[in-house]
Amino acid sequence: MKLAARKGGGDAPAPGARAKRPYLERLVVNVAHDCNLRCTYCYADTGAYGEARSKLTAGVGEAIVETFFSRFAEIRTLQLFGGEPFLNVRGIDGLCRHVAKVAEREGAPMPVFTTVSNGTLVNDAVIDLINTHRIVVTISLDGDKQVNDAQRIYAHGGGSFDRVTVNIRKLKAMTGQPVQIEGTFTGAHMASDFSLAEFMRFIARDLGVRFLHMPWILGRAYGGTGIEPTDANIERLTRVYCEAISASLASLETQDLGDTILLSSVDAALRAALSGAPSHRRTHICPAGGGTLSVGADGRVFPCFMFTNKSPFEFTKVGAGFDDAAFDARRAEFVGQLEIPEDGNAGGFAMRAACAGHNYDTGGSISAVSAATLRVQDATDAHLQRALAELRADEDRWSWVRCKLMLHQLESASPFQAPAC
Repeated sequence: MKLAARKGGGDAPAPGARAKRPYLERLVVNVAHDCNLRCTYCYADTGAYGEARSKLTAGVGEAIVETFFSRFAEIRTLQLFGGEPFLNVRGIDGLCRHVAKVAEREGAPMPVFTTVSNGTLVNDAVIDLINTHRIVVTISLDGDKQVNDAQRIYAHGGGSFDRVTVNIRKLKAMTGQPVQIEGTFTGAHMASDFSLAEFMRFIARDLGVRFLHMPWILGRAYGGTGIEPTDANIERLTRVYCEAISASLASLETQDLGDTILLSSVDAALRAALSGAPSHRRTHICPAGGGTLSVGADGRVFPCFMFTNKSPFEFTKVGAGFDDAAFDARRAEFVGQLEIPEDGNAGGFAMRAACAGHNYDTGGSISAVSAATLRVQDATDAHLQRALAELRADEDRWSWVRCKLMLHQLESASPFQAPAC
């Protein structure tokens, strides 16, 4: 899709006009508060977010676009979210078309459209939608058939693995998507002695997908599907992720590009290492409320999709009644609670960060990262840093990895832009 040229050349706003904020990294729009799956751990109440099932209407969608493009000079990513987004193909199409219209009118760059889908709904309309609007797709898959079908299930109780894997292959052939698989590591994975490294090899070789984002659930929330944070479980979880990190780096040292599969943490660390920029301290637990904003299908604005329909975290509502002062004040208050103290962050690629929504759901506080989570983060990060240091110490290996990574990124970015994890 052709990017709109900037207009105005930096001219000052007209007298009385409100100056735009520079940019928003990600705007999440819930196009469907509904889903055709009934995943056992779903934080979103199987897509309904605790209310009646609904879909984004054209009127609300247009109000969302008008509201945020009038307040931000640039929205870098617009994520189409659910529930299951492809339950509302018409709504997505209308929203994307209105974004193009408003971006041109406002002299703003077009955002990258992304979506996260359960992968069960792939037909000609969905394929045309993805290709027309160049939507970067992430598909949810939790593991092999045994593990996935224990928790990613239809309303009738049947598993989704067979349908999703068939659809991934179809999408790859017809759209080049998805570029990423996303899963959730739960107690079911622990009970089955699941190998994350082996799953990564499967999605690379059998599905042709090169990125995996796989957060874990540590704690008692989400219908009891999480991992009990005992010392033994923390050690096992750490071992599983360290093996996956090693497998991810090893995939960059093979001669076959088709073997390459990057865990999201490894991809982020490599990008930082190759950028030449000095490492910097993470200032916030996560980007919720700051770099990310989310809007429900009814137009209410929240820090991110993890807080949709949670009234205490509502910032304001789009439309004529949008309260700028309340929006700014509530946003600043929320983001302020996510600041990491100076002494609360290790150096290097330290992952002393978390998900504010997960923190709230498991511990009742958006800012309190559990001790168990920090233990796993610190141990896996130390493993990653040691592995990278070993690679960089060998000039030939490091040179090969850099070249392989460049080829991997070029392949994965075609035909659309690859998403940041």
